[in-house]
Amino acid sequence: MWRRVWPWLLIPGLTFGVLEAYARATVARVPTWYRAAAQIARQQPVGTIFFGSSRTQAALVPRAFEEALSARGAPHTRSLNLGRGHTTDAEHYLGLRRLLAAHPHHLEGLVVFAEMGSCVPWPSRWEREPWAFEQAPEILVDVIGFRDLPALWRSRGLDHEVRAHVTLRTLLRPLASISRRVHLRRHLSRTLRTELGVAAEQPPEPLGADLDGPGPASSIRTDPGAVEQARASAIEVAGQMSRKQPPLRPWTGTIVEDTVRLVQSHGGRIVYFEVPVSEIFAVGYRTPIRQADIAAFAEQARQWGVCVVRPSFPTTEDDFPDLWHLRAERAPEFSALLAQAWLDECQ
Repeated sequence: MWRRVWPWLLIPGLTFGVLEAYARATVARVPTWYRAAAQIARQQPVGTIFFGSSRTQAALVPRAFEEALSARGAPHTRSLNLGRGHTTDAEHYLGLRRLLAAHPHHLEGLVVFAEMGSCVPWPSRWEREPWAFEQAPEILVDVIGFRDLPALWRSRGLDHEVRAHVTLRTLLRPLASISRRVHLRRHLSRTLRTELGVAAEQPPEPLGADLDGPGPASSIRTDPGAVEQARASAIEVAGQMSRKQPPLRPWTGTIVEDTVRLVQSHGGRIVYFEVPVSEIFAVGYRTPIRQADIAAFAEQARQWGVCVVRPSFPTTEDDFPDLWHLRAERAPEFSALLAQAWLDECQ
């Protein structure tokens, strides 16, 4: 009987082994996002990180930020842009916790710049907000710990199917062909397109290429179809935000407060900053409700010992091709202005 069964076990096993070896040699060879940041912090001191949505990824160029500090004679070490599309406050907290615990000796005095996505931070809570975007659960898998799974199941933000998906992939995370499945599929697609003579985007190499802000390794699509789709989405979302404006306060007991406490407990400082937005979003921030939110968060930040920076950065609609993200050509200018505003207002 064994002679009849073993070929049916051997062939799938060999196939999976080859796929796993290929995944480890390609998509798992160079870590990305918070795992890349941890590996960089293992090799050298990191003084500043930026985190938030793809707006942060588009607007901040770490090298330009560092050059602005140097021009003012301010000491600095490596800066990293951890902004990423389809990410949540929960994912950034978990990634930041992992980073701070991994190499604290190279993160002493870390300054964390956190994006204010709606002119003030969104008051997200562990028990009621989605920990991940349903279309991108693999991002949560990359940062969640085994100890966090019970809290994930107690939360009400994601449906059972997505939570089961995250749980299974987290338990199988040591297998690169499983934990990096989405990246592997994209890599195979790029490889096939290259073989067919079609230009393909390359994976983020060397280490940290996806932490340099706007560029080929960023998560922001700039092809015409994606830009058109993004503009339509922005118009719809901005309209909803203008029509429905509940107060965004208070922030006590939120992931925002937990993030502040996490950074401060490791001897770091956190700075909340306003990222450039197009006029269709900015108009929604000038309402009485949002102005009251801004005043309330300023007081909350004062109580926490946190600095809030709102650089004056004039823009036009041409600066937002997809209505969501600052165009790459202006990112170095904003990065330098943010550095100067931080030195002037927070130091």
